[in-house]
Amino acid sequence: MDACRDPLPQHFTVALIRHVFQHLRIADAILLLQNLRVAQPQFFIVSSWPQGTNRDLQGGSSAFEAVSPGHENFQGYDLRKPPFNFPEPLKIWKEMAGEELLLYPIAVLESIDSIVSDSKQW
Repeated sequence: MDACRDPLPQHFTVALIRHVFQHLRIADAILLLQNLRVAQPQFFIVSSWPQGTNRDLQGGSSAFEAVSPGHENFQGYDLRKPPFNFPEPLKIWKEMAGEELLLYPIAVLESIDSIVSDSKQW
C-alpha cells in the first residue's frame, strides 16, 4: 500500500504516523496528509522534530540522505514550521533523541489544501 496515494482505511478513532515523514520528500508528506484527511480518523498522532529544517535533501528519502557521505545532519521535519504550519497540538509526548509525538484532531487537516497551494515549491 502507498499511504500517499492508495485509499486508507476509513473512520478509525486514531491514526498513528510515527517515524514516517522523515522518509518522505515534503511533497509526498503533504500527499499523505491529504490522504489521511479523506480517511477521517477522529484524531491523528504524528512524529515531529522540534529542531527540523523542513527542507528536502537530494537523493530522495531525506532520512537516508542523512546517513550518506557528506550528509547535512538531517533529522526530520518540524510540523509546526512551514510548509506544514500545524498549530499547537492537543498533547505532546517526548520521545528519545528529541523527537515528539503530536496529537491532533482531524479538523487540523481541513486547511491542508491551502498549505499545498501556498507551497508550490514543495
